[in-house]
Amino acid sequence: MPGLKVPFGLKNGRLVGTDEVERGLACACICPECGAILEAHKGEQVAHHFAHHVVGNCAYGLESALHLGAKQILLEEQLFAVPALEAFARVTDPDTGLSGEARKMLPDKLVQFAEVRQEVDLGGVVADIYASYRNYPIIIEIAVTHFCDDEKIRRLEQLGLPAVELDLSRIAPPITMAELRAWVVERLEHKTWLFNPRMAALQEAAEAEAGAALTQALAAETKWSPNKSSWDKKYKTWSCSEKLEYALQRLRLAEAEIPSYLNYTTRGDRAILCDRRVWQSALFANFIHRKVVPLNITLGYMAEWLTDGFDVKEPFPNALKVALWDFLGNLEHVGCLERVHGQEYYIRRNSIKDINVVVEGLSQRGAQDSQRAVEGRKIRIEEAWRLPLDRDLIWVAKWNDTFAQDALAECERAFGAHPAWASLLTTLSPDAKALQPSDFALRHANTTGLSPDRVLRALVLAGFVIELPF
Repeated sequence: MPGLKVPFGLKNGRLVGTDEVERGLACACICPECGAILEAHKGEQVAHHFAHHVVGNCAYGLESALHLGAKQILLEEQLFAVPALEAFARVTDPDTGLSGEARKMLPDKLVQFAEVRQEVDLGGVVADIYASYRNYPIIIEIAVTHFCDDEKIRRLEQLGLPAVELDLSRIAPPITMAELRAWVVERLEHKTWLFNPRMAALQEAAEAEAGAALTQALAAETKWSPNKSSWDKKYKTWSCSEKLEYALQRLRLAEAEIPSYLNYTTRGDRAILCDRRVWQSALFANFIHRKVVPLNITLGYMAEWLTDGFDVKEPFPNALKVALWDFLGNLEHVGCLERVHGQEYYIRRNSIKDINVVVEGLSQRGAQDSQRAVEGRKIRIEEAWRLPLDRDLIWVAKWNDTFAQDALAECERAFGAHPAWASLLTTLSPDAKALQPSDFALRHANTTGLSPDRVLRALVLAGFVIELPF
């Protein structure tokens, strides 16, 4: 390949970087692939590299340099971070839909080899690297463009030898020997177990633990609902504290451990006559916890279940569905659900533990991501101005001066200062809410010069009005 850049040159039988040799032909290096003379380019404008002194058709200089470089590092340092070995199992009861799951893992570990050899013939299969750790062998296969095929993996399994594939295919010049060392020795994300003889026992342990978890879940279900035929009627007669106790029993949580996404403030909270932790924990336990993944659930069915099991009194039309819409939307935000279309969702994560990992990741991104989210929301809202309002709108916010100030600040954060925002919000007296939102927008548009559609969008943004998503 004409003009191919080579990260390392071969000098006296050893790979070296440009920082270890003189400039130009004085480097006295040859290509690790074709053996042609290299010159070291060490200018100030282009990243340092080796190139063929006479341009030829060497197509694999980069691949050979990385492959041989990785071997050299392992042979010289005899250090290697072995990736974690993980087994996962889920056992599902077909009658109830309940499931038990478990993960068993041997953690990653930086090991010091006692011996490292290259290109070892194991009888029908040649290992790139054959190393030993505490008298146990381990094979390391180095992949740049050619990965282990099924036949080689099958032979390694027959030999019963643990084998790791080291994927260097994503490396692109420029790269130094120190950077390659980090890829080979320390980093883990590109290392994969091809075979490990301990995996079978680990998987068996995970399946046993998952079965025990399912047995426990079924026992809890039986304890609380021995008579399925009378279950719905019995459940509705329970107090809110009994319902919460039952939900937490199924989720195996203490009350103090209830996560924020099961205590989420929604519009329409007042429609369900109990603490929001009760109905949100109950919904999660009944429809999501340990269910088969993926499984589709619908907002409408959940609303019916809440109506059958809880006292519901809607302060405005469709308040129950509005509360559910907000609750499910937040579960989508934390990685539990994904909306398919309309009011239908499928379950992505079905356990508190897995969702908490996502929530922790969201929290760790901190202020920078929060600002990015605000900017993204601004873009989405600005795009929304161009969309027609073709769904029902209803007033939901109570009027007070504090709410008006917060709403004004929200409009200005999203769209910038505009005199129409203050004029719009200060006219939102209780009398104004006697009008339909569309009629109010039309009247206000005549006095501010804003279009009725833009006024309605501002009302939605400020939180005085919601657009029913049904």
